[in-house]
Amino acid sequence: FAPPIEVHRASIKIRDDVVKKLFPQAKTQAEIETMFMEKGLFTRADVFDVPIKTKEDFIDMLYKIRDLNLKEGNLPVYATYAGCGLDNYPLGARLFSQLLGWGNSADNFTFWDNRDKKVKFSFQDPEYRDLWKTFNRLVREGVIPKESLIDDDTAFKEKMNNGQYAVTYAEWRWPDDALLKQQGKPYQYRKVYLDIPIRTDKYVQTQAIPSFGGWLAICKDSVAEEDVPQILRWIDYHFSDAYMNLVHWGPESAGLYTMADGKRKITDPKLEDALLYNSDLDLLMSYWLRSGFTDPGYQVRRLDFLPYTASKYSPYMAYDIVKRSKDQANRYFASGMVETVKTTMSNLPWIWIFPNTVKGVEKMWAARTTWEDALLKTLTATSAAEFDRMYDEFLLTTERIGLTPETLAEMNADFARQNKDFMANLMSY
Repeated sequence: FAPPIEVHRASIKIRDDVVKKLFPQAKTQAEIETMFMEKGLFTRADVFDVPIKTKEDFIDMLYKIRDLNLKEGNLPVYATYAGCGLDNYPLGARLFSQLLGWGNSADNFTFWDNRDKKVKFSFQDPEYRDLWKTFNRLVREGVIPKESLIDDDTAFKEKMNNGQYAVTYAEWRWPDDALLKQQGKPYQYRKVYLDIPIRTDKYVQTQAIPSFGGWLAICKDSVAEEDVPQILRWIDYHFSDAYMNLVHWGPESAGLYTMADGKRKITDPKLEDALLYNSDLDLLMSYWLRSGFTDPGYQVRRLDFLPYTASKYSPYMAYDIVKRSKDQANRYFASGMVETVKTTMSNLPWIWIFPNTVKGVEKMWAARTTWEDALLKTLTATSAAEFDRMYDEFLLTTERIGLTPETLAEMNADFARQNKDFMANLMSY
């Protein structure tokens, strides 16, 4: 197995007792872990076992959760939340990205429109506005509690970690599994992938641009000019499959592994255990299969390890699982293990890359709280008509704090400069 490559689809988390009530075929977290221990892998049908195929399916599920009238002691359990004590990004970017089929290419500020081949403001897109309007209706109809719009971070976490939000989203805001277990909760939160298609016709899916993960010092005039080509060939070799195999597996002549059916097998069980589970650093050092001298645990050359800068130039080193443990289950219960999507190499045209290059964006960042407050306020509307008025006011606010048509034009020009090596990829996607 190779470590999962999550390049295009995020997940949400749902209380497994609740998802089981609504979808009897869905697995609990314990069942996911048991399946992993038995099989060591999952099929697409296993991973997408909750049949949410449209944003309408998702909204319908929230209503059904409300109608369960669940309690935690004397406290109500809500389908989900809107505010989370911080900003609108978890809802308006992370959850909405799944419901609208953005994949990894957009957030609530900007996206690259694959049809018109330009950067656009997401919050001006009619689909985005309509979905925000739907969530206002969820607040008005009691599916989402109004207090979630005003709860601070402490109050939000208290409710989430008490199981009062059946559906959670944004990976940096998950419920605390240890705290749930400590409280003796009879359920866990499990990952759920929404089977809503990634809309590559409109939203480009990007791969990370390779980065060099180390330092290379070249001393001027230290070698003769005629030796430079050989040094460059030596550098090229460090980015080849042959070199990566050598680094992670050792030379074939050393006899550290056997090859059968295209798969390598480490011959020394102790070395195999050290490489897979980091159990014997001294042994790894004796084989010269680790690097770093200042920190004994730094950069261990593990086979089933996910490098931070993994790319085709620094690939994932895969190995069949030798020993399984339940805590590995979620790593392999992942959409990236069972499906692929068309991608291209490019920078993302996210608003985060422009603050120091586009004045209008810099002005907006200085007024970020104004942006957040104006957007969140639309969820307090008491009618559809009032929502439309509030959202129009929000759009005027975005222009007043810097996100004007002129700013967008500057962003497109600046993005073309910053992304000049990859614009052809976007144009031909």
